[in-house]
Amino acid sequence: MHTQRFLVRTEKGKELYVNAFIPMIDTSTLDGPSQITGVGRLVLSDGTPVNMVDENTFVVVTTGERLTRVR
Repeated sequence: MHTQRFLVRTEKGKELYVNAFIPMIDTSTLDGPSQITGVGRLVLSDGTPVNMVDENTFVVVTTGERLTRVR
């Protein structure tokens, strides 16, 4: 599993981390090993699910609060 972590800011200015968990799927055959990237999931550090709106904007699923990636 591949994991990324990045900083976001709430509309109220609070900084949080979003964790992206991206599974790698084994597609090996008799010809040799291989893998592809599966569908990932985004969560806050406390496990709360997050949806991606665009590359820099996210929404907390349970509250609808918008988060902006900090660069």
